[in-house]
Amino acid sequence: MEKLIAKSTVKEYEVVVVSALIEEKARLAEAKVALKKNCREEKARLDQELEKIKARRVKIEEDEQSAALHEIDQEFEQKNEKLIGQKKLLAEQNRQITIIQRKIEACPSNIEISQFHKRLVELFDNLNFKSDENRKYFNLFNTVQDTKVLFSQQQNYLVEINNTYKQASSKKAKEVLLHNLQNI
Repeated sequence: MEKLIAKSTVKEYEVVVVSALIEEKARLAEAKVALKKNCREEKARLDQELEKIKARRVKIEEDEQSAALHEIDQEFEQKNEKLIGQKKLLAEQNRQITIIQRKIEACPSNIEISQFHKRLVELFDNLNFKSDENRKYFNLFNTVQDTKVLFSQQQNYLVEINNTYKQASSKKAKEVLLHNLQNI
C-alpha cells in the first residue's frame, strides 16, 4: 500500500515537473519571439541610422569635417556591439530552449508510465507466487526431514530390540523382554 502511495506521489511530482517545464518552455518561446522582434526592429533602426550616417558622412566629407565623421563611426560601433550582444543573448536563450525541449522529450508519457506500472504489478504478482511456491517446498522439505528422523529413530529402536532379543539366551530372558516391550 505504501508503495502505491509513493508511486502516486512520484507520478504527481513528475506531472508537476513536466507542467513546470512546459510553462517554462512557453515563457521562453514568448521571450524568444519578443527578443527576435526587438532585434529586428533594432536592426532596422540601426540600418536606417547607418544610411543616415552614410549620407551625413558624404556631406561632412564634402565639408571636410572629419571630427564629426569619427564621432559617427564610434556611435555606429557602439550600436553594432549592442546588436551583437542581443544576438548572443538570443542564441543563449535558443540553447536553453533546446535543452528544456530535450528534457521534456526525455520524460515518459502517461502510456509508458501505465505500461511500466502494469509490468511492475505483474512482476510483483509473479514474485508473490514464487515466494508462496518456495514456502510450500520448504515446508514439504522440513516435513520430509522430520519424517526421516522419526523413521531413523524407529529403525534404531527395532535394531536395538532385535540385538537384545538375540542376546537373550534363555527362554525366560526372552519372555522378560517381551513383557517389557508390551509394557512400553
